[in-house]
Amino acid sequence: MTLFINSFFGIFFTPFLISSLGASEYGLYQLVNSFAGYLVILNFGTGAVISRYVALYRTKKDSLGQENFLFQAFMITGILSILTIFVSSALYVGIDGLFGNSLTTVELVKAKQLFILMVTNIAFSFFTNAFSGILTGYEKFAVTNIFKLLRIVLRVILLVILLLLGFKSIAIVATDLFLTIILTVFEASYSFKKLEVKIKFHFYDKALLWMIFSFSSAVFLQAIINQVNQNVDRVVLGAMTDTETVALYSIALVFFTMFSNITGVIGGVFLPQATKMIAANATGEELTDLVIRPGRLQFMVAGAAVAGFILFGQNFIKIWVGDNFLDAYIPTILLLVPTTITLVQNVTIAILDAMLKRMTRSLILAIMAGLNIVLTIILVGELGYMGAAISTSISLVIGNIVLMNLYYHKVIGLNVIRMFKEIFRGTFSSIIIASLLSFPLALILEDTVGYFIIKASTFVIIYGTLLYKFSFNEYEKKILMGSLKKASRIK
Repeated sequence: MTLFINSFFGIFFTPFLISSLGASEYGLYQLVNSFAGYLVILNFGTGAVISRYVALYRTKKDSLGQENFLFQAFMITGILSILTIFVSSALYVGIDGLFGNSLTTVELVKAKQLFILMVTNIAFSFFTNAFSGILTGYEKFAVTNIFKLLRIVLRVILLVILLLLGFKSIAIVATDLFLTIILTVFEASYSFKKLEVKIKFHFYDKALLWMIFSFSSAVFLQAIINQVNQNVDRVVLGAMTDTETVALYSIALVFFTMFSNITGVIGGVFLPQATKMIAANATGEELTDLVIRPGRLQFMVAGAAVAGFILFGQNFIKIWVGDNFLDAYIPTILLLVPTTITLVQNVTIAILDAMLKRMTRSLILAIMAGLNIVLTIILVGELGYMGAAISTSISLVIGNIVLMNLYYHKVIGLNVIRMFKEIFRGTFSSIIIASLLSFPLALILEDTVGYFIIKASTFVIIYGTLLYKFSFNEYEKKILMGSLKKASRIK
């Protein structure tokens, strides 16, 4: 529900945001958000670290060890938060030099104000992620997502009110900071009062600190890669073009970021289970089964979403944000297709975390991130925003799809061929057939809201029918029927 609501608001709130701010200020907001976003990497993945070790200590029933670990983890979190403030000072000074040629004097002043608020928000978010890691380690997924859901709804309500009153991008960032603080307080209160979590120093554990450092370093590299892939395009476009181009490309990144966030959330949910399986010496085939079951469900949704966008994406963009942003169609497809492939196997990240083998993945993808930076600078000069999308897509295909699956097969022992075969069995053919049968509607019907609903509904009905008839296994049918029974009881 949290993923759905966040995606829904992300898609349908964006047109209101653009119309309220204007394309130029919206582009400025996205540009500074991307620039400041690099500071998130200083978090060193403390949330994932805490989630992994809390799950491990709970499996061992070692409450004293957990208390001692959490004390050291929160000390590290505090140090990293302070470090972020110092690093941001250097970046603040560099804003004039980096964007002085592409932004006006007024835009530079506002960019600095936005940057200060965003940095403060990021520093507080480190503690939010830490407490979220505790809740995930306790497998309180519903609780942490209820908090996040409330934050999303409150954010939209507050921003609608503020934007209608005439406030601009500064109000957006200030609202985000306020809600981050509130979320941190809620999650901390639940951890201490409901779960009775204790953070207490018992002894200095050098070996534990080294393991935390090794694991965090791998997550740190991964965070760099994520920030590069999500933000380097806008930063390069902002430095080499203008804010209007950044605004256009940001439309494609709305979908890309949404899919990337789904990857992280789903993988995090399976981390406690993967930790227990690794502790029990699970085989490669058993771990492959762990990836397949959620992978099939994810591909049923994500694969259909991408196919639907390919069919009716131009119609949707025109209705959503207007004709001026139709050029975002091709970049969106270039970003979504490889992201979908990585999405369906994201539980492999939880397995790597449970085995403390994230570093190799991070190093491989770090090289690909470097390739992405070089290609983006070169291709943006030749092809503009299209070059940015091509660069990111190439790096995703080589790193996430080709090299990582070789690593999963050779080192981790996953049966990659069986994994993809089972994930795509019946689902991929259903998507292709539903797309072919729905394609005539994209050519015949006009680009209006009413006709778009007809086109999308027809595609979903055809696709759903094909899935149930030719793709669903007994487990998936059981999930569907169980959901329908619950819905009927609620009704």
